[in-house]
Amino acid sequence: MGESSVRSGKDCAIAMGGVMRFSRRCFARTAMTAPLLGPSLGVVLLLQPQQVGAIGAPEVAVKEVQLQGIDREQLRLLVVLKLDNSNPVPIPLSTIQFLARIEERELAKGQTTESLRLPALGSADASFRVLIPLRAIPGALDRGLVALFGEGLRYDIEGTAELGGLFRIPFRKNGRFTRTQLLAAIRS
Repeated sequence: MGESSVRSGKDCAIAMGGVMRFSRRCFARTAMTAPLLGPSLGVVLLLQPQQVGAIGAPEVAVKEVQLQGIDREQLRLLVVLKLDNSNPVPIPLSTIQFLARIEERELAKGQTTESLRLPALGSADASFRVLIPLRAIPGALDRGLVALFGEGLRYDIEGTAELGGLFRIPFRKNGRFTRTQLLAAIRS
């Protein structure tokens, strides 16, 4: 055979990613480690030997928060995330968990599953909708919508994006919807 039958854990990972010849000891260590890695094992198996130790966390940022409309019942937002992958392999986006606050009050939270594959050495956008009941917005019923909109509405969107079963990356954006934006959203 010409190969040593004892390999380090790194050699086992290299054997998994490249040549599939490895000893029983290596197989036993790999078999015990595989359940611990769970979904991330697929990403590791796709790597070339020189890439095994080179996986880094992708970057996630809120690209924009769009006010899509307001009706008698709810305020509709679209949140767009920008995901950047500096890794040599594609990474799937599993879930996005989010929390939305208006005027410092937690009004909506949820989770969405997204079938998006972040390309190797590339970027992609992912979006999700947030529906906020108008009756839950502080002061909306007491002062009326027009009076409330005179001051605008402060928002805060935060959450995590889970990528490839390996990474849970936080994101956050806060800002203010102006009176003009709010009135335009009522008309749409």
